[in-house]
Amino acid sequence: MLRDCRKTQDYFERYLREQETRIVRFSKKLEELVSGQKPLPKIQQCHRFLSGLMHDKFYAQYSLGCEKSILMQTFQAYLLHVQTQGSLTYQEVLDTLSLAILFQVAPQSALPAAYIPQDALLQTLYSYQNGRTEGAPEDSKLLFPDTTSVFMETLQEKRSAEDLREYIQTQWYEDNKESAWFDSDKRTDDTYCGYWCFEGAAVALIRKFERNTFSNCRFFPIDML
Repeated sequence: MLRDCRKTQDYFERYLREQETRIVRFSKKLEELVSGQKPLPKIQQCHRFLSGLMHDKFYAQYSLGCEKSILMQTFQAYLLHVQTQGSLTYQEVLDTLSLAILFQVAPQSALPAAYIPQDALLQTLYSYQNGRTEGAPEDSKLLFPDTTSVFMETLQEKRSAEDLREYIQTQWYEDNKESAWFDSDKRTDDTYCGYWCFEGAAVALIRKFERNTFSNCRFFPIDML
């Protein structure tokens, strides 16, 4: 069943067909680079592009209503590229750790420790194991407090499930207005693949919040809990 409320089923089916064509093309290019023993930076650049395509494919599949088993396959394919692209942006690390937690994949196996910046939220998520987090070192700060402080405070048990729901429902989208995906549903280039706060869902899972708390909460991927 379609989860997104901004685009149609036909839109996402077409989007995914076009995305798969891109993935096949760049996968062949990657094979050529590897077999031709091209310089590592070129190979990593291709991995980076493929990880971006897989990332957006995952979001579109979730928006379309794909089952979790299908989403897991895409996430595993995404990991193969994200683990070997050399470096990650903050958002890429946050997305990867959040999805790993939601799929019950140990964050330590999803990403090398060297990929995790000195950020309190990311370090806390990276420590997740057996349903618990160790927390970040006391001197660790948030690199982007404007967009991550609510998640960190929720993990620290300073905020409730209702607080987290309210933030995601009313403020999360606007707080990310500098992101490349902001307002993409209003564009004509068909780059929209869905607005989903997977980091919020990961925090809710860690805190063992009730699923029903987030019913009808915009941007919250409730089917990942």
